[in-house]
Amino acid sequence: MVQRSFMPRFVRALEEVIPREIDRLISAIDTGQPVDMVAQIATRFAPVIMAHLIGLPSHRRDEMARLSATLMQGVDPGVDFATRRASVYVGRAKRDIIRELIAARRASPRDGLVDTLVAAVHGELSEAELIALLHNPLSGR
Repeated sequence: MVQRSFMPRFVRALEEVIPREIDRLISAIDTGQPVDMVAQIATRFAPVIMAHLIGLPSHRRDEMARLSATLMQGVDPGVDFATRRASVYVGRAKRDIIRELIAARRASPRDGLVDTLVAAVHGELSEAELIALLHNPLSGR
């Protein structure tokens, strides 16, 4: 069902977005300082691209990328308790944003990936499965 939702038109829509986002992330790097490419590019790229794919409003995309980076810090087995706790709270905040997006799409459907998946709720997907399905790729997983 999810594979059907990744129709070529959704993927084609990313052809312009991906180079633009890479340029944006690279241009934000301070060339006078050492760069951690994972922290500066990799951890932000996937969540921003997935946020675009699911139609998350642009003003929420950087926020989602920051939340995703914090969430991923919490899965490191060597982190302290405060980092793990922050990761749990961030996970909840991300799920709340996803719930808002789902509610917005129910109220005003579009022709997008999330709309296709929302239509499957009460059919092939439960609400919890839909949230999890959208949450994981937004985390860069």
